[in-house]
Amino acid sequence: MVDRFTIYHELWQQKGVLAVLHACLHDFSVPAQLLRSDDGERQLTDVLHMAELLQQQSTLQDGMAGLLRYLADHIRHAREGNQQTNSAEQQVRLESDSELVQVITIHKSKGLQYPLVFLPFIADAKPFPGKSNFPAAYHDEQGLLKFVFSKDDQTGVARTEHERLAEDVRKLYVALTRAQYATYVDIAPFPQWSQSALATLLVGDDAELKGTDGIADLHIEGLVFATVTNDHAKTTYQQAQAERSAAQVCTFPAERQLERWWLASYSA
Repeated sequence: MVDRFTIYHELWQQKGVLAVLHACLHDFSVPAQLLRSDDGERQLTDVLHMAELLQQQSTLQDGMAGLLRYLADHIRHAREGNQQTNSAEQQVRLESDSELVQVITIHKSKGLQYPLVFLPFIADAKPFPGKSNFPAAYHDEQGLLKFVFSKDDQTGVARTEHERLAEDVRKLYVALTRAQYATYVDIAPFPQWSQSALATLLVGDDAELKGTDGIADLHIEGLVFATVTNDHAKTTYQQAQAERSAAQVCTFPAERQLERWWLASYSA
């Protein structure tokens, strides 16, 4: 135990008090212990906020001893009921996001669960090669890393696309296993639908069903399909065109051109 706190002392000197407090929280499983109680989330938030305040004060106090005196003074004031400790700066409001809609990438969702999961773009794909996919890496039959530099390398292109699809299938598995109660999958006629992991798993090599016109004919045992047409979407979510007055219509300037948009995700 003495050795551990010697390490904490060195960590404080090298990286600051916040690094030490985070290390202590992890080493002694403090979050798990606090979250066992009914107000555990509140307590954990207060502890983390206290750590941030100490980190801020460390730049104003005279070394470790000064920061410890600062903490001891505030603990004493709190016990004595001094209102000085109730300033807005030292209070933090807990806002749990457990009841909110969360937008998250598939990579970030690994290991997590949600009551309901919606996958609006899972039927899309980015097959290889795209506009700027070269050079790209793949593995040969012996598992050795290789590179493809142009479309002329048909073997390399085929194996790279195969690995892309395999990775998309793995991500699809992650996405489909995050929900506690239900998963809603949007099967839309994206241009690359036929090369998506979802199409590969649902219809295999059936060229007719892999076409965008075949989406409406999907019937798979154990899955519930609900078709939403464009007309239904318009009458449900938009005001009917005939009911709109001229003052309500907003037109986009003819000289302005909207840029094409796309979806992307990034992870460190």
